[in-house]
Amino acid sequence: MFLLFTLALGLVAQTPNPPLTTFRGHIENALATDSIRLTVAFKDTIIAVDKRGDFFWKLTSLKQSTPTKFEYGNKQTQLYLTPGDQLVMRVDYKHFSQSIVYRGRGCKVNDYLAQSDYTFEYGQPTGALRLSSFPKGTPADARTAADSLRQARRDFLAVYDKVHALPAAFVQEQQIAFDCTWATQQLGYAFKHRSDAMPAGYFDFMRQVPVREIERLSTRGLIDNSRLANLIFGYPVRLAPQGKLSMDPLQGALIYDTATKELGNGQARKWAIGLLFQNNLLENAAGAKAFYQSFKRVNMDSTLARSLRESLLALEKLKGKPAPGFTLMDRNKKPVSLSDFRGKVVYLDFWGTWCAPCMRELNEFAPDLRQKLGGQDVVFLYISVGDAENKWLKTIANEHFTSFNSIHLRSTNGEIARLYNVDSFPSYFIIGRNGNIFQSYAPRPSDIDTISKALDKALKQ
Repeated sequence: MFLLFTLALGLVAQTPNPPLTTFRGHIENALATDSIRLTVAFKDTIIAVDKRGDFFWKLTSLKQSTPTKFEYGNKQTQLYLTPGDQLVMRVDYKHFSQSIVYRGRGCKVNDYLAQSDYTFEYGQPTGALRLSSFPKGTPADARTAADSLRQARRDFLAVYDKVHALPAAFVQEQQIAFDCTWATQQLGYAFKHRSDAMPAGYFDFMRQVPVREIERLSTRGLIDNSRLANLIFGYPVRLAPQGKLSMDPLQGALIYDTATKELGNGQARKWAIGLLFQNNLLENAAGAKAFYQSFKRVNMDSTLARSLRESLLALEKLKGKPAPGFTLMDRNKKPVSLSDFRGKVVYLDFWGTWCAPCMRELNEFAPDLRQKLGGQDVVFLYISVGDAENKWLKTIANEHFTSFNSIHLRSTNGEIARLYNVDSFPSYFIIGRNGNIFQSYAPRPSDIDTISKALDKALKQ
């Protein structure tokens, strides 16, 4: 026994530490007062930029190749850091995306990422589908556009790899990312046209998506996790016509069969089923309750099952009751209380900068909703949960989340969200003029017709 213990200690002692990883560079036309924010895995790091525009950062704990988010001012790009990299970046802030170049160990992969992002997202529009856009036209047009973008990315990668000999693991990860975006865009098209029936066979593409590989990578960091989240965000429309659950007791089994065949029985299926359930809690509580019986049989007493059961109870508990009060600081460090808005309708949004679906709603759909309700007695009240103050403030400013009818608050510990029984993000509530909950788990801004009608109804009471 003592010998085995001694050998074990020897093996531990001989385990090498991760090699030093460094990242340095120069930013031409650097901002006078800003710093770089790197999100490595799920952790943010702030890097100072000196008066000359130079910066330096080192990491001794990087154990695996990790996609990393780089943010500076209102610009951002993606890095790919591997243990032992000695990456050097040069960029002009005024011409950010097209000016990024790298040298040093790790430069080939990162040059590819910069050139690919500029070609398919940030460069001059060519009329082709962009990475962050959904296809338009008919369902056949949507498939053609998504196919064309994926093939163009594959071709671009193949040409670059032939010249620069990229790591095989990185090339494989890129192919997985291409497939994920390809599927997400087609799901996004179906979501935007959910009032229309998709043709037979439209969703066949889901069986080609490498969901298990996407899940595996999603534990590595925020970029990969957001990629999976965006895929799942659009998936509920696949599981139920127009996203609505029926009272048919057989529907639950069919939904689980479809989701299992396409997503497997892992985390992706759990997220997708949970999201479908949450989406139906408000306008279709009867359908959600009918579906819960099938859900309970499959998940038994899982954490997700308990969470959804609590959501059902919370729906009954909160509706029509006084909204839980709170006082939080706004971005100007002034206290704001919910009671300040008595006499107005409040659209309450619980979100976080770390939540990809939250950011998509705020970026793509919330501005249209705020504009549509502009001039009416509706206050858009946003509560960021769990964000550091600097990141919260910078995100609000850089992403232009402000408007004359919106107020941003921050909750550091999630206490306010718990008062509202929030267990998923984003979550929305409508609070009536009298201060009572008008609707729990309200529709998202992306469902602009439904939420507009709900807010109009609240305004009339």
